[in-house]
Amino acid sequence: MAGDVLPRSFVMPPNSEFGIREINPGPGLAGSGPGGAYELVERMEYLYVRVVKARGLKWAGDLEPFAELRLGGYSCTTRHVGKTASPEWDDVFAFARERIHAPFLDVFVRGRGFAKEDHVGSTRLDLGILPDAPASVQPDSSPAPQWYPAFDRRGELRGEVMMAVWFGTQKDSYFDSAVHADAAFPVDDKLAAHIKHIRYDVPRLCYVRVKVIEVRDIVFADKARVGEVFVRSRVLGQVHRTRTSMDHRWRDEENGHLFVAAAPFKDYLNMSVVGIKNGKEEVIGHVNVLLDNFERRCDTRPISPRWFYLMQPEGAAKADKYSAKISVVLCLECGYKVLSEPVHYLSDVRPAARERERERACIGLVELGIREASLTATRTRDGRGSCDAYCVAKYGVKWYRTRTVTDSLSPRFHQQYHWEVHDHCTVLTVAVFHNSQIGDKGGLVAGDPVKDVLLGKVRIRLSTLETGRTYAYAYPLISLHGGGVRKTGELRLAVRFSSTSALGLLQTKAHFFRLAEALEPLSAASTGVPPVCRWTNPVTTVAVHVIFTMLVCCPGLLLPTFFLYKFLLGMRNYLSRPKHPWHVDTRVSHAETALPDELDEEFDKFPTGRPPEVVRMRYDKLRSLNARIQEIVGDIATHAERARCVMTWRDPRATALYLLGCLCLTVITFSVPFQAVALLTGLYLMRHPVLRQRLPDVVANFFRRLPCKMKPSPLPQQCLALTIFHSKKTTPLAHAAAAAQLHALLLTSGHLLRFQGLHPLFMVYCICGRPSSAHKLLAQMPQPTPVSFSNSLLRSYTALGCHREALAVYSAMRAFDHLTFPFTAKACAGLRLGRNGRAVHCRALAAGFGGDTYVQNALISMYMICGDVDAAEAVFGASRNRTAVSWNAVIAGCVKNGYAERALEVFGDMVADGVEIDRATIVSVLPACAQAKDLNTGRSVHRLVEVEGLGDYVAVKNVLIDMYGKCRSLEDARRVFDHCKHDKNVITWTAMIGAYMLNDHAFEAISLGCQMLMSGVVWPNGVTMVYLLSACANIPSGKHATCTHALCIRLGLGSDIAVETAVIDTYARCGKMKLMGLTFERGSRRAETWNAALSGYTINGQEKKAIELFKQMVAESVPPDSATMASILPAYAESADLKQGKNIHCILLTLGFLRSADIATGLINVYAKAGELDAASALFHRLPEKDVVAWTTVIAGYGMHGHAQTAILLYGRMVESGVKPNTVTVATLLYACSHAGMIDEGLRLFEDMREVHGLMPSSEHYACLVDMLGRAGRIEEAYCLIQNMPFEASASVWGALLGACVLHKNVEFGEVAAKSLFQIDPENTGNYVLLGNIYAAVNRWRDVQDVRRMMVERGLIKEPGSSLVEATRQDLNNAEQQCYRI
Repeated sequence: MAGDVLPRSFVMPPNSEFGIREINPGPGLAGSGPGGAYELVERMEYLYVRVVKARGLKWAGDLEPFAELRLGGYSCTTRHVGKTASPEWDDVFAFARERIHAPFLDVFVRGRGFAKEDHVGSTRLDLGILPDAPASVQPDSSPAPQWYPAFDRRGELRGEVMMAVWFGTQKDSYFDSAVHADAAFPVDDKLAAHIKHIRYDVPRLCYVRVKVIEVRDIVFADKARVGEVFVRSRVLGQVHRTRTSMDHRWRDEENGHLFVAAAPFKDYLNMSVVGIKNGKEEVIGHVNVLLDNFERRCDTRPISPRWFYLMQPEGAAKADKYSAKISVVLCLECGYKVLSEPVHYLSDVRPAARERERERACIGLVELGIREASLTATRTRDGRGSCDAYCVAKYGVKWYRTRTVTDSLSPRFHQQYHWEVHDHCTVLTVAVFHNSQIGDKGGLVAGDPVKDVLLGKVRIRLSTLETGRTYAYAYPLISLHGGGVRKTGELRLAVRFSSTSALGLLQTKAHFFRLAEALEPLSAASTGVPPVCRWTNPVTTVAVHVIFTMLVCCPGLLLPTFFLYKFLLGMRNYLSRPKHPWHVDTRVSHAETALPDELDEEFDKFPTGRPPEVVRMRYDKLRSLNARIQEIVGDIATHAERARCVMTWRDPRATALYLLGCLCLTVITFSVPFQAVALLTGLYLMRHPVLRQRLPDVVANFFRRLPCKMKPSPLPQQCLALTIFHSKKTTPLAHAAAAAQLHALLLTSGHLLRFQGLHPLFMVYCICGRPSSAHKLLAQMPQPTPVSFSNSLLRSYTALGCHREALAVYSAMRAFDHLTFPFTAKACAGLRLGRNGRAVHCRALAAGFGGDTYVQNALISMYMICGDVDAAEAVFGASRNRTAVSWNAVIAGCVKNGYAERALEVFGDMVADGVEIDRATIVSVLPACAQAKDLNTGRSVHRLVEVEGLGDYVAVKNVLIDMYGKCRSLEDARRVFDHCKHDKNVITWTAMIGAYMLNDHAFEAISLGCQMLMSGVVWPNGVTMVYLLSACANIPSGKHATCTHALCIRLGLGSDIAVETAVIDTYARCGKMKLMGLTFERGSRRAETWNAALSGYTINGQEKKAIELFKQMVAESVPPDSATMASILPAYAESADLKQGKNIHCILLTLGFLRSADIATGLINVYAKAGELDAASALFHRLPEKDVVAWTTVIAGYGMHGHAQTAILLYGRMVESGVKPNTVTVATLLYACSHAGMIDEGLRLFEDMREVHGLMPSSEHYACLVDMLGRAGRIEEAYCLIQNMPFEASASVWGALLGACVLHKNVEFGEVAAKSLFQIDPENTGNYVLLGNIYAAVNRWRDVQDVRRMMVERGLIKEPGSSLVEATRQDLNNAEQQCYRI
């Protein structure tokens, strides 16, 4: 028996022993939100001990280690692990803090078979040093495990144990998996399995229908008799049998037998044919059929019978020909209900529904808090009553079993669960059991499982629960015995049902339009009355007058006229009847007109998982809708109060006039016939406009003047308050026109000067983004104006970015307060006017506001934005009241100015001073970790974020992803990204895509971009598309690039300058020059796009087009910038045209770009490649600071023109000046030595590269070295060098060896090099040509033919060579004449 939540109509007798009683919910029920963790139970603290593993265990013999924990009188052990010195357990134990009385926790590492006090090693932990359990524990918030040394009795180190020990509550992530070891007896691994918290998933149940048709070819032991037989069917413990039959047929049994089976249906159906002889049963044959092979059905369609051959039973005499078979109909009935409990206690499993029927949506959430119980004794332990109780809560397909609280008659569980609800008319069942497996007489000791004792059940009908209310009651546990009904205890539960059916604005809108469409005839009739009264169409108005007069004079025509009108209307609609069959009208839902947020709200679950800003926006939308409803309800209430007030003598004159009017109407209606009154009233209401007055009629004016309970306000004040209200809710510019109209209303009504409207109107202009109008209004006010007015104007100007106007207002001010200087400092920072900022600082000090916290914070931000870090730190150092804003400003400023290490130092000081860290701090310090590439500090900050509970903010998650990406820790970045389940915004997706791009994972970036589009929650922005375009360029893939470009256009981002530049760059890097040119020609043609196009032509080897485009850019008066010069200088360098180089030199001088070291280095490269080494050297020596790029450029220039000695000399000067060479510098020198034949010098440089400068050689360096040795004829030495390379040789290395073999006609090593090149780069025709040249040089023409045949078989064609020669017009004429003579 069980205690039910009784229906509301039943009244329980007071003080009933078997009745429920309400209990005090306690502090645990403070929360009210659905789905909250542990809001229905009390907070309980536990000591958690997680024993992970051990290492380095030292023991003489074989060891099967396990760990034993001792805490006072409590003892528990981990599971045993095989013979190893490094076992891994990863077991978690929990001890209730209220039961802990020992100050130390002892951990012993023992082995199977050890004596009671023998152990490998032990360690002791002082519980006094552990911190208290935090008030709010996040999931997975346990501390990281640590290694603890394990010493033996003699104090020698015998190994180490990894453990984590902490105090936590039920919210801890390890609570459900922990073994609660505070039992009255030792807890081992076997006992732990019977006292742990367990979750059960109810399997799917189906009926197994077995209908036997007939049995044939039965062979009896006694062939002379014809015996009676029956068929026995068995599924596990379920047994059914047919009736006994003489003809071996059972066609009259229509339904057959039903069994119940559970998924995955791996059991067997055993069918035995049994004969009866002299009252004894004899098994004739049997067959086993796997249930999974049965045919499944969810309807009533017939199932065809199947034949199965029977097998003789074991021990029976073997028949010569045994071919008995049975015909049976087998199927799995999946469409019917399998009863697991009485019908009136149906749970939410609902298997009775057909499988083809669509499942109901979730309508709510039921939460259950199992608090504590008061039980009677079920056994005796140590001479006293005891009980080992646990609870089982079942609802639907999820059943939960709490932990077993041992040796207690008042167990405290305090565990909370929740389920989704699909039907109100269902029951939640909670049962209390006594665990009979533990104890001296338990099933574990006896070796045979014993059935647990049911103490009682509680069934709660969900249909009796009110939504949102928390029920905290004590339910009696009742059982039926031979002596009658007995109460075995009491269970205290807390239950709450929360509805998840949310009001969607889209559905509300759809219902509104449906109602409006249904009431359209009434609306049309009501809208047709005003035109008739105004005589808009005289013919129609006259017709209405005639019909109205006829109906009033002859009332009997009213109903016939109405039905005739309906008939004629229906016949007219017949002509426009639909021609197609009825179908679902998708326009009813108005989904095509819905906003994306409305659709997202329609499919949002309960409770919502959207970000707080989205929920706030939807809440404001509901408030706006509620305000409109309140306005309508207020108008109705006002009219009702006026109608009632006319009879209450609240306004004596109005009441007297109303009563006099009623008396006159009484006399008139009594003496005049009703038809005449109705006719005159109708004609009066429909009178001609000439007979009407423009003013409201007397009756309406009289009614509007009646008093009501609402306090009236003047019209200007109402308009002003309404304008201020809406200006704060929506965009400022949307209400600027309304503010101007209000200004005009105040002027024309005369309220502007005598009404307190100057200040509010001034504030309206400031809020609406019209500070210029507010400034003019300020000039009309009596002087001097309050300081708050000027501060509001300063704030409005700085918010709009009008910093010069803000400084003008500040200059005109004569009085200041603590709010003036922050806005002024912001204006100075916006204009980067550090000098003016210092003046503002001085005035703040003179006015006595230099020590104000807000002023100091604003000054710190201003100095940091202006780049004066020392001044900002000086202000920060002089500050006495440093808030979190002050620290954040210094940290963010240091990061913005490139002082990442200093920012981390300030952050360390902030933590050391105990300043409370907020999300702004995290957002400021994590970019410093990214800038300094300090992954360890970044991870420490991440742990601090988790400890402080700041990890739920989207901005923090975004900056964490960005930091991990820039520190090249993609695993951590992806982990943070995956934890953002429902609060991912466009910045989150963009940060993760950018992290992939920073780590050269282009394919993963594109894949993540596709996932972002498929999610449909957020759409990419310009930065996202730039990253995706960069990924397409890195692959490179023209197809992906065109698709991404199309997506940019579709999203309306094609005109974004960053996106447009990225598209041009991507097409160039993918080799799609036509698409690049088309995009550039149709684009905005700003400087950024010109630069991208110039760079695109340069990297694709079209230097001539790049130079022509640059000249066109100058001709179109597009001012070039430093990026333009950085893009065009490589084109001039590759062209090797001295005349063009001098031209670009003049342009750089004219525009003043040579002050940039990078631009000057690029010009040095131009002169060097054009062969003008003197000019290059002169430019190089004029550089104020020579970096490694400048040195490398001038060295390369001398090296490529054969001046190897000069190049080596410059290299020596470079090292002497303290500039460290890079790999490009060494490669340039090796190239020069190779062409100059300076073998020994080249080998020395190669050794210095590794030994002196610590640079690792690349394939390019080895290629130069092989080329240098090969040119000197030391081919065998070059081949040995290739064999000893620390990595696989590339095509350039083998190509250098092959070129040397051609030079020295070495066939042996040439074949080796060619064979390797054919594997690495099989489509390079040059390798085949070089091998053929080697063969031709030694007159091996057959091998030459083989090489050419190989090229033909592989479809390779050698491209003809070409040369570019610059010629004048005279040279062309001479060449033409020579051709003519020939």
